[in-house]
Amino acid sequence: MWQRLISIKGEDTSLWQRLKKNFSISLGGSVATICIRLLQTALLTKSLAISDYGKVLIVIHLFSFLENFLGVRVNDVIYRFYPQFRQHKDTSALGGLLLLCLALSLVVGFAIAGGIFILSPWIAQHFYADAGLALPFRIYASTALIAAFSGFYTSILRLHDYFAAIVIPQTLGAAIMLAVLGIYFYSTDNYRLEFVVTACALGVFIQTVLPFVKAMRVVSPYLFSISPMTLFRALQPYRRELVSTLFQTNLIGYLKLASDSGGLFLLGIFASPQQVAFYGIAQQLTKPLLILQNNIQTAITPEVTSLLAKGKVEQLYRLVKGFVSLALIIGGIAVIFALLLSRSVILWIAQPQYLEALPTFSVLIIAVYLTCISLIFYPLAVSLDQLQKRNLVVAMKLLYLGVAVSIDLDAFRLSFVQLIGALSTRFLVDIPLLIKLRRMAKISHD
Repeated sequence: MWQRLISIKGEDTSLWQRLKKNFSISLGGSVATICIRLLQTALLTKSLAISDYGKVLIVIHLFSFLENFLGVRVNDVIYRFYPQFRQHKDTSALGGLLLLCLALSLVVGFAIAGGIFILSPWIAQHFYADAGLALPFRIYASTALIAAFSGFYTSILRLHDYFAAIVIPQTLGAAIMLAVLGIYFYSTDNYRLEFVVTACALGVFIQTVLPFVKAMRVVSPYLFSISPMTLFRALQPYRRELVSTLFQTNLIGYLKLASDSGGLFLLGIFASPQQVAFYGIAQQLTKPLLILQNNIQTAITPEVTSLLAKGKVEQLYRLVKGFVSLALIIGGIAVIFALLLSRSVILWIAQPQYLEALPTFSVLIIAVYLTCISLIFYPLAVSLDQLQKRNLVVAMKLLYLGVAVSIDLDAFRLSFVQLIGALSTRFLVDIPLLIKLRRMAKISHD
């Protein structure tokens, strides 16, 4: 199908086939995990009191927030430097990079797990006014230590084309958690919340430990053959680039968190609950495209960084052009179908009053579409050390949000903030990056 939509040369065939395979594995795993989680939700909501189900969500979401807010994005650092060091056969720098990323992940994991374990009684009492949450917090804190390494092992396994080693444990962990909870609720009438949280933690352990062990086996020759001090000294020539990449990639994560979560927060303050509901249902309707977007990103990133590290600039330029063309066509068709079906879907899943969310959804789906078209430019910006300009443009979305608040923030205006932000990134960052890559490809050809 791809060959019919875009022109693929013989040497690019294997690249596109690998992309198709890895995207299919990731998407299949995502769909399977989502289905299992829906069953988990159904089981928990039927078996637990509403307040207890809320407590389970409080525990899980607290750690999810802390991992996103305090976590260090070592995956982008690995994507940028790991292929480069491997290509140049600089095993000392490669080992130093791996050791640095492991150390950063370990520090974050200990900080979150240890901090929550020690402070859980105080957090439970002062933030949630429920001392009974202290033990569930401590039980689930054990997952934070290993979950902190997710950026490390996912990037390593994807760069080595071991996508299934990530997807299978994710699905298996979710399935085992569902099975344990199902057996437990079937065998007892008086459940304990601590056991439910322990079952959730067990699922997380399976999802993270197995791929982490696989990744360590892959990189062990680079880590244990030379002393740690020698490995760290080998990174000295790359110190500026490493610090810049770590800073810029983490900054962009905070900016996105501030603009997206901040937008919803401000909507709840300056608009009515009805407007929050309209924006919420519009967001939910864009989820299928967002799932595709996330799985495309995971498949495309290692290909971009590897091609650039190998100096295959012409092939990378063809990949970028082909991807953008393919995303324009297939994404455009998906958006048209989404717009045509949106009214019927809203009437099917919600009350007729939610039809007022249609304009908000229409704008949001176009913003998501524009992002999907340009997914390939983020790993390109990481590899070319061009994130500073991207961060400035992303920060402009906070300015757009401030303008919307001053005018009169509602769901539709908030969706427009997302659209203008997406357009700004495409025109001010991605198109100049494409022009830069075209020049590089021309120089490489000449």
